[in-house]
Amino acid sequence: MIRSVRVNHTSSPTVRDIDIVHLEEILDRGSLEDWRPVLEEIRKSPDGEVARRVEDICRMAPMYGTSPFFLTWIERSRSLDRSD
Repeated sequence: MIRSVRVNHTSSPTVRDIDIVHLEEILDRGSLEDWRPVLEEIRKSPDGEVARRVEDICRMAPMYGTSPFFLTWIERSRSLDRSD
């Protein structure tokens, strides 16, 4: 993950441990490698907390290119989840 991101103190932090401010930083300034855990979590749980936070970030503070990408990823992940 990008170096400036701080997570809640746990022995093995996950993307679910990242607060909304730092999640926004990852979406806005992160690389594809930084996004990978976020994308995987959304695919695993498209109606979960991370997906909802990403959706909120993308709608409240739209980022050129990034917001449409993540909103589409969430929508497709939900569609795939419901078709299983």
